[in-house]
Amino acid sequence: MANKIGEKMHFRTEINFNTPDFLIEHTDKIFAVGSCFAENISSILIDKKFTVLANPFGVLYNPASVFYAIKNSIGLHLIHESEIVFDQSEWHSLLHDSEFSSVSKSDLIDKVNKSFQSAHEFLKEANVVIITFGTAKVYKYKRNNFIVSNCHKLPQTEFENFLLSVEEVKNYTREIIDRLGNFNPNLKLIFSVSPVRHLKDGFVTNSKSKSTLILGIHEAISTRRNCFYFPAYEILLDDLRDYRFYKEDLLHPNESAVKYIWEKFYDSLLSVEGKKIISEINPILEAAKHKVRNPKSEASQNFFMTNLGKISAVKKTYPHINFSNETEYFSIKLKARPI
Repeated sequence: MANKIGEKMHFRTEINFNTPDFLIEHTDKIFAVGSCFAENISSILIDKKFTVLANPFGVLYNPASVFYAIKNSIGLHLIHESEIVFDQSEWHSLLHDSEFSSVSKSDLIDKVNKSFQSAHEFLKEANVVIITFGTAKVYKYKRNNFIVSNCHKLPQTEFENFLLSVEEVKNYTREIIDRLGNFNPNLKLIFSVSPVRHLKDGFVTNSKSKSTLILGIHEAISTRRNCFYFPAYEILLDDLRDYRFYKEDLLHPNESAVKYIWEKFYDSLLSVEGKKIISEINPILEAAKHKVRNPKSEASQNFFMTNLGKISAVKKTYPHINFSNETEYFSIKLKARPI
């Protein structure tokens, strides 16, 4: 049927969702854990001068691994011999991403235990936790019956793999909420499902996995205070819904998609003060990324001096904002002034 004259046509469904009872401030300390999408949002928050500890255990994909990481951090767990393996000339932690792997067993143990320590200390002072689940599929190591965070390219015959049920996702999520709440009652929790597609086992399994995560999270947080679901997965799937918003692998959201999802995050979760600060610091951040052809020219030197002045002015109003990198950059460039 033809569109009525004067009636606005719509070519996409834009997602509308409620804002939480809490909003994020620059004075908050934000702990982010989970899939690589948690790192995407964290990197933007860090760039915008928020204090963030992102994935101190490396990327974690499933609710069970996130739960164990948080449990071990709160309890200051020291890794057991049963939780590390040796293969391909390296030692690996079954609780961590491969970035922790090392040819030295003692080095691995030291890095792993320090990751729990740093997370413990940060969570004590944190205000916000962002948790992003990537998949409901888990791998259980047959030797100790433990759900691992990473298979580290060990033979697949050593693992049993299966999808968690909605009930299991709900229970892991509730345990995460309860343990964090008991450890630090001031925490506000933001849950999301990663928009990254896991197609190793096909489209149907990926859809089952994502829907299981969404149902489990919502059942867990429906009656909980200070918990909010941010629809990152739904924004890419149902709002953008186009391959031009994916990278060449057709699995990961590209820069445009991440930027769009960030804008939704910004609109719904940042305080008025937080948005105001970002609008004031953005020109400084962009200036620090600007490639100057001739740093010794008078115009360039004035450019560096002007931005140092802007930093000084912003610091007077917002002393908690850390401009150390930008200050160092502009100061070093000023030293390039010709004698």
